[in-house]
Amino acid sequence: MPPSQLQLQQVALPQIGSPAVSFLSGPLANRRIRVQLDELQKADLGRKCAIKDRRPLDPPPVVQLRLFELDNVDTVQETEHELTNLSEPIALGFVCFVDLYPFPGDSDAGRTPAGGSPGPDPEPSAYSMSSLDYSLFGEGVLPTSFLESPPYLANVASSSSSPPLAMFNDGVDPMLIGSTSFIPPCMSNYVLPLQGPRKPTHAPIAQLDEMAEPSPDQIVAYVNGAPLLHGTCCTTAFVGTTFVSVSCFDIHGNPVLLGVFPDVAVNVTGTYLIRYRVVNTLHATFEHSRRAVLAECWGGPVVIYPANMFPGLQESTDLTKTLSELGVPVNMRQTERKKRRNGG
Repeated sequence: MPPSQLQLQQVALPQIGSPAVSFLSGPLANRRIRVQLDELQKADLGRKCAIKDRRPLDPPPVVQLRLFELDNVDTVQETEHELTNLSEPIALGFVCFVDLYPFPGDSDAGRTPAGGSPGPDPEPSAYSMSSLDYSLFGEGVLPTSFLESPPYLANVASSSSSPPLAMFNDGVDPMLIGSTSFIPPCMSNYVLPLQGPRKPTHAPIAQLDEMAEPSPDQIVAYVNGAPLLHGTCCTTAFVGTTFVSVSCFDIHGNPVLLGVFPDVAVNVTGTYLIRYRVVNTLHATFEHSRRAVLAECWGGPVVIYPANMFPGLQESTDLTKTLSELGVPVNMRQTERKKRRNGG
């Protein structure tokens, strides 16, 4: 289904994508900035990844970060204009991350195909979601063991003079806790668990269809009129790098801030929607005491096929080829790559 045929009504919390924020430091300091996130290139398909055969989504998902500065703030003549003199110092600190939701009505998403058996979990990489088990913590809550296991926190956990974990909770933004994306080390001081282990609260997909009308706080978006619920989030099905730093690229002579996801795959078949969110890990804002989600957007549907039904890959898009020429490590093909047929 092409994006043009997808009717998606975003339901974001008021704190996300607020009209404008004022950064306290950096190149955007003392300026009223509205942050906008747009999907520039959607992933069309992917092959269910296995232990030794991980194929990233194709084409690689790409989002564009747009910045608008407000003029004549708090007056009747208030206007805004888009910043075009972009550079890498402006991009520094912006981090984009993704969450995964099953496409409403796709009963196979997140399930093992009929007659099949669940394969072994993919081999976890340094930034693999499968290296963490979120099943005991419910959606959006990072396990405490995550903060104790990494080497860079070993000394903090073992030191008797270290401050208790609760002292760091002032730096946690509840908006970030709404995501189950892997949090990079550079954000570990800001995104820490607010609660301990608890029993899963997710209802099975079969039961969700039978539930009564969900409450508004359970809905994250409407897709073709169907509600998309918080409890269906399946970001743990991602394998690979689920967060990227936004960088400035010269695309056809124009500077553009892009977040490129060249190494993200899914280990469960079905049709999914990707939610993108962006934060700034370096520069705080006057409006938020914590690192807030500055903007979010939803991508078009992506289909994950089992290996024996994968239709093959099309020729790389012009944007993918341009990013490859600029040094981004994306999979690039000059021609279409069809599925091999046995005996033919």
